[in-house]
Amino acid sequence: MHLTELLYKTFEEELPHVHKKRLSNLTEACESTIGSNTLCLTGLGRALINSNKESSNIQKIDRLLGNGSLQAERDSFYQAGVAWEQAPRAVSQGFF
Repeated sequence: MHLTELLYKTFEEELPHVHKKRLSNLTEACESTIGSNTLCLTGLGRALINSNKESSNIQKIDRLLGNGSLQAERDSFYQAGVAWEQAPRAVSQGFF
């Protein structure tokens, strides 16, 4: 999915101090949210697309949400998102 690739790449560039696996799990959770249209822990775990058992995926989301390091870095993610949104970008000419 292009959105999660963009999200991962943006955060990877803007926040080099964030652990790669934590960033990967966060983007997987975002993709799960987009695909399932839900924000509950079990719903996110069930919507993860991988070969793991459903219970393992739910546990993965639970550990991600309870991760103290991720909670401490929360403001950094917000700042990077706002900076990306406000950054000037070239306007494409479009197809018409």
